[in-house]
Amino acid sequence: MTSSRRRRAFPGTLLFCLRSMAFLALLAVFAAPASAAPKISGITVKANGTVDIRGSGFGKPCRKCAVIADYGGFLYALKTKSWRDKTIAAHLPDLGKKLDVRLTVQSKTGKSNAQRAKIKPVLRPKRLPRSAVRGTPSSGLLRFTFQSKDRKGGRGEQSHRVTSKAAACGKKTLVFHAAGLVLLEKRFAQARISRAPKSGCAACQPVKVSWRHEPTGRLSYQLLVQRREIEGICPRQKR
Repeated sequence: MTSSRRRRAFPGTLLFCLRSMAFLALLAVFAAPASAAPKISGITVKANGTVDIRGSGFGKPCRKCAVIADYGGFLYALKTKSWRDKTIAAHLPDLGKKLDVRLTVQSKTGKSNAQRAKIKPVLRPKRLPRSAVRGTPSSGLLRFTFQSKDRKGGRGEQSHRVTSKAAACGKKTLVFHAAGLVLLEKRFAQARISRAPKSGCAACQPVKVSWRHEPTGRLSYQLLVQRREIEGICPRQKR
């Protein structure tokens, strides 16, 4: 082959080589395995509110990475204490909503499967007393009293206010959890809790007690209210 023919063939050969290299590079991109989405394999909730999440594919922390808790339709991003490829430690707060939540991990490579976690509530006191409380109530316990000694008898419905001030972002407060009725004096009389709000509410409806007694009857009771420690919602963590 003459030198002139070689010069004419060189550009064509070079173009062919470049096209072949581009094609091979494209094949390599499509053939490369995609990064696996994160997967949760286990969850442990501790008494101090820390949740340990075990799994794989969490990767490194990033701007969009988050642990999302679903409180029955209310989505909330948890504050993380540590983030590794196979383990994450986060703070799981009691927000006064459902105690059964579902957790998912959002990483660079996608969203994980959902896993159930149960919040361990902090109750004050730990148990609701079944007998009358004398003296100063224990920490967190609310006590209401009522008595009726009308000789003609009577009936009615008493309302007891259990509303608490809403907590600020990240701050803790005590809210209604449960109520119990202790009859101190019962002579030809009856009393029962006719209405109580849901556990965890701050702006609660009052607890109502229906009562009645016959002529010459007597009635007195204590309404004891157990409370639950919850954390204020931070708007920036809503999802």
